Amino acid sequence: MILRGKVRVTTHRDDGSISEDVVLCVEEGRYGVNIPKGIWHSLKCLESGTILFEAKDGAYAPLEPDDIMEV
Repeated sequence: MILRGKVRVTTHRDDGSISEDVVLCVEEGRYGVNIPKGIWHSLKCLESGTILFEAKDGAYAPLEPDDIMEV
């Protein structure tokens, strides 16, 4: 959900092709999208100062020590 600014939200199929491309913008009345679990997606801020709110279904599950990658 967008709180301020403008952002492009793109969802992708497993082969990398675009399945949906939406620009969220408060001034234009497009406030949010639902991205189901397991769907590849990307976000691109289109205005400086853009602020988003993200919520996920389910309880918070911290990473297990074995899941943490060392860089």
